[in-house]
Amino acid sequence: MATNTNRKVMFLALLLCLVLKTHIAFGAETITANQSLSGDQTIVSASEVYELGFFTPGKTTLNYYIGMWYKRDPYKTILWVANREKPVINRFSSKLIISNSNLVLINELKIPVWSTNVSFPTSGTSVRATLQDDGNIVLLHDEFDESKLLWQSFDYPTDTWLPGASLGFNKITKRKQILTSWNNLEDPSPGLFTFELVPSDGFYIILWNRSRSYWTTGPWTGDIFTLVPEMRGDPICYFKFVSNESDILFTMYAHNTSGVSRLVMDVSGQMKQLGQPSKRWNLLWSFPRQQCQVYAFCGAYGSCSENSLPFCQCLMGFQPKSQRDWDLKDYSGGCMRKSQLNCLNNSLPNDEKDRFLEVPSMSVPENAQSEPVRSITECESTCLNNCHCIAYTYNNNGCSIWTRDLLNLNQLATGDSNGRTLYIRLAASEFQSTKKSKGKIVGVAVGSPVGLIVLLCLILYLALRHRRKTIGMGTLAGGSLVAFGYRDLQYATKNFSEKLVGTARGLVYLHEKCRECIIHCDIKPENILLNIEFCAKIADFGLAKLVGREFSRVLTTMRGTRGYLAPEWIAGVAITPKADVYSYGMMLFELISGKRNSEISEDGKVQFFATRAARLIVEGGDVLSLLDTRLEGNANIEELRRVCVVSCWCIQDNETQRPSMGCVVQMLEGIIEMELPPVPRSIQLFVENQDNIVFYTESCSSQSSHLLSDMSSASYESKSNISTMSMCLINN
Repeated sequence: MATNTNRKVMFLALLLCLVLKTHIAFGAETITANQSLSGDQTIVSASEVYELGFFTPGKTTLNYYIGMWYKRDPYKTILWVANREKPVINRFSSKLIISNSNLVLINELKIPVWSTNVSFPTSGTSVRATLQDDGNIVLLHDEFDESKLLWQSFDYPTDTWLPGASLGFNKITKRKQILTSWNNLEDPSPGLFTFELVPSDGFYIILWNRSRSYWTTGPWTGDIFTLVPEMRGDPICYFKFVSNESDILFTMYAHNTSGVSRLVMDVSGQMKQLGQPSKRWNLLWSFPRQQCQVYAFCGAYGSCSENSLPFCQCLMGFQPKSQRDWDLKDYSGGCMRKSQLNCLNNSLPNDEKDRFLEVPSMSVPENAQSEPVRSITECESTCLNNCHCIAYTYNNNGCSIWTRDLLNLNQLATGDSNGRTLYIRLAASEFQSTKKSKGKIVGVAVGSPVGLIVLLCLILYLALRHRRKTIGMGTLAGGSLVAFGYRDLQYATKNFSEKLVGTARGLVYLHEKCRECIIHCDIKPENILLNIEFCAKIADFGLAKLVGREFSRVLTTMRGTRGYLAPEWIAGVAITPKADVYSYGMMLFELISGKRNSEISEDGKVQFFATRAARLIVEGGDVLSLLDTRLEGNANIEELRRVCVVSCWCIQDNETQRPSMGCVVQMLEGIIEMELPPVPRSIQLFVENQDNIVFYTESCSSQSSHLLSDMSSASYESKSNISTMSMCLINN
């Protein structure tokens, strides 16, 4: 009996030793010469921020890589990959070890597939690999109580730039640190897009296929890059520049070392800054600002549109070369023809010869060839008689044809002055199939008695609808604007869900797509008008300001409408397009509630809707209670919650915390996941001083002006907190 008891005790002791050994070896931050890492084992930085181990990048792949990620990130976002070009199949048979003074990954066949490749004659037992608290993996040689750096992962980044790391150029070795995108969402091998420094000019560029530059940061001013005004006042990170005899370096530093952030060369071809204040990554900015500005993003014969999801579509008569790649958001392979062309086959009847598809409002691809013809008919004939010609266009500037694959096809808005009508060459079968389909539809509609009845009912309905519209569209006496009925507006806007994004896209156009950035300066419901087709139009540009692309702010006197003015504008600070973002957020709140943000209750106190909404959103309350009561709760709760969260982000006191209008559109469309916003300080101030606030009237305007002038020496935040709500704060 005693013998059995002793055996159990010895077994438990042995098991405890094994557990402790595993924890010490692979819960620590170091791999030494007598250790290896395989299977599910990982090493963790001392502060438990970063973790290194094997990972697989998707559900459809069996490949494994050695990578590093944030330990507390539920999404396990990969920040660095060792063997991005040579994956292993079996992570339990593969090992990461110290061998010949190098960190080496050996696959299941005992073949080295990745190494640090350091040439340093030393004893292998004195070399160790350590994962540091800044995310840098270092290979160190310990000798005489000193550690010599042999290699570091910061010198060999993949697609991510972390705080503390440098991207630059070594003048002696001529080596650059380059960020290279993943090939797709499940393949970390090098993709098409790279972000690198131009040593001679001192700025960064993004390259397509290592050859074509399509975006630049602009020169360094000592504070920011000229074409990245978002860097000014960036709450997440800042940069320092060093140029000496051996290096040209830009180093990124975090303002708050306890937070996590990263810059990533994304598979989308955009350079993105992301922060994660809690559980979700928040997109702070991306460049180029528009997805369709990325060179050849949709590949050959793929059309890119900012107003559709996904951004890329194949032209009619084409299909994705690889549907799997498109599903993984890799559109670079482009599209291929469904039917091959019949070139120079004059024996074919006319209905079997190649024809042209008319595609209006399209950006003109590059590599056009000019043809000396005098009419569009001659231009078409010239292209048709050339076996290599795949498209043509004709306007006042003459005839242009294309004989190479069509890249950078961007579908522009109707009426865009940069748009041209492009004629794409297709096989006749593409048009015949379309014609047959239409013929069947017409045949059914005409031949079927049921179809005739439906057609008559449709005509009757349209006639009645036109009569009602004619009555409703009658102008009021004196030629004033039409006052639409509530039900008409509800029908036109699909319960007000569509006009939010439409207005936001209009502001994106003003801020980002015009030659000069335009700040509207007076966004409010009264300036969002509907035309006869119920399309939202931004009106009243009387206060609008132009901002040159080389600048980020414009100084202007305080004008506009109280209740929609951004805090920094009232405080006398030069404004940015983020002033319009603030106004848009306030307008969203009014569209949600169906009433003004500021109203007087029966007891004479001010009821500020944004206060109630912001607190309810943060506390996770019932968002339906915020909805206009006339809608009778008829709304998509998820969409309503999303709009409320976007509104709260837009009215943040600090303009750097507000998203750009491009991000607002993506938020409203559900492309970007959002973290819950903080309650703006101005709203908190309102709650804390509710008894001292009265509704703004003309009689208190002088008090408000006097109060603001007396506070000219106060902090920016204090001034903005009072002025945000466009009310008078009266001291008792």
